[in-house]
Amino acid sequence: MERRALLSDLRALHTSCHRESTHSTIGPGAQLHESSRDEAAAELGPTLTLFVETPAFNDAQGVDQHFRLIEAAGTLAERLRLRPYLEAFMLNTNAMQALIRHLTTPAPDIQYALLDVFLQVLEVLEPARQLLNAGFLDVLACMLGASNPGVRLVTLRCLAATTDNKAAGLNEIFRVGLLDSLTTFLVTGTSAEHMALAVYILGNVASQCETDEELGRFYPVLPLILNLLVAAPTTAIFLDCTWLLHFLTAEYQLSASKFFATSIVAQGIHGYLISRLSQFHSLTAEHLPVLYTLRNVLHDEGRCAAVLTESFIPFLKRIATTMNRRVREVAYAIIHLGTMYDVTTERLVASDVVPVVLQGLHSASGRILYNSVLIWGNIAVSPIAGFNFEDEAIEALNTALLKSIRSADYKSVCAILALIRTLINDATNDIIPCLEGHNFLPVFVDLTSSPDDAVATAAGSLIELLQERTGDIL
Repeated sequence: MERRALLSDLRALHTSCHRESTHSTIGPGAQLHESSRDEAAAELGPTLTLFVETPAFNDAQGVDQHFRLIEAAGTLAERLRLRPYLEAFMLNTNAMQALIRHLTTPAPDIQYALLDVFLQVLEVLEPARQLLNAGFLDVLACMLGASNPGVRLVTLRCLAATTDNKAAGLNEIFRVGLLDSLTTFLVTGTSAEHMALAVYILGNVASQCETDEELGRFYPVLPLILNLLVAAPTTAIFLDCTWLLHFLTAEYQLSASKFFATSIVAQGIHGYLISRLSQFHSLTAEHLPVLYTLRNVLHDEGRCAAVLTESFIPFLKRIATTMNRRVREVAYAIIHLGTMYDVTTERLVASDVVPVVLQGLHSASGRILYNSVLIWGNIAVSPIAGFNFEDEAIEALNTALLKSIRSADYKSVCAILALIRTLINDATNDIIPCLEGHNFLPVFVDLTSSPDDAVATAAGSLIELLQERTGDIL
């Protein structure tokens, strides 16, 4: 559940980092007009009737009808930006179906104007679902093949809005062959904006995948994305490609994600990602998908050894200590994964990762603090030489423990108690005098009364270990 919640948060970040649409978004509680829904319905009546009572346009209907439909669509798009009109429109099922029917016209300017109408509707979740129930997704999938680039562009925008709010489920997306259409589109795309939107939509779909079967649908897409990522004409396309790679590799325990991660490393894409990162003067939230992808591929010793090289580790240490909080959090997570394996632990220790860990123990970020504790713990149990218990290190650990207690960060408290147990059991060091000197022992006693059962149990067990090693020192 925690991983899915985190992925949901990342998905929201993916959406927020995307280029903003030129269309206004109507929030669920937006009240931009004093007109009641009934009054709005009355105002929309003549416009909607035009679409309901006429067939899809063809040249035989004449120029006047052509312009009437375009003008009506423009009026409707403007009105639907306001909540009362949107609600009135969604209650008119006949009108909604009529507009979908009019998309079958061969006139691209009418198609474009109508898709602009639908784009207003798709920005809001419940109306979007109602629209998709009327078969609109099927029409969108077909219109990706439109010959007019403007129609293709607004079709992609509609699909982006649809997948942003997850109005369409995976079963519907797979049923209409959207992945196949987008895969073909990646091969035949005619502009950078078209390509960026196609990759963005694929990322939206991938973010919903939770099984091998669902992720397996992306096997044919991967070679295209890797090629596009390296040849990306814009930074936006590059970043959207890395968002997609992140979502494909996030469920790292699944066979499909392992395949994607292995392919990324086998083709040297990790090296290209690191090279691109190093070109930025500073890293911000928009660069997170690159770091996420690098983190995701580390859940294997061979891949981890390929990524965490002696040349990458100094750069990783720098961004762990100098960049913004979110970037630093991912950097610490990468270092933590690196200490899961002996070969990369040795590289990290050789690069003097200890100051990075100590700085992390003082961090205001719970994620950085937690990962710092785990890094220390992994180094402590590895065959590689670990920490010397100098006063600075124990003081940092004490600071981290007290900070975690104050913030009720019980996960970090448990991790710190587990680390202390590991250090006590380490025959090469005698940490107990250090614990006494920094007044840890009364804190352990207090923690036995913690409202968190796991913390109370861990503290009690730690006290028993101390008594066993030293006699009754408490």
